[in-house]
Amino acid sequence: MLNPYTVVALAAVAYILVADGNVAPFLVLQTKRLGLHAQRALWIARYHPATPWAKWEMNRRAWRLAGEFKKSFNSSSGESEVG
Repeated sequence: MLNPYTVVALAAVAYILVADGNVAPFLVLQTKRLGLHAQRALWIARYHPATPWAKWEMNRRAWRLAGEFKKSFNSSSGESEVG
């Protein structure tokens, strides 16, 4: 069963939505803003260079590139095959 305070709060929001036409667009904009804020927070958590997984990913790319350069420099033809 629902909490009575939740029911009262939802009823108040429903009444305000019906009574004032500007509340619905405002709530839509606020939910979009909160969604964008959540996406931004996730992006920062994933790609900020101070996070361990971002450091690991950068190091992995660097080691892979170093391996490719090492192979191209040690090739018998003497020409660089990077690219």
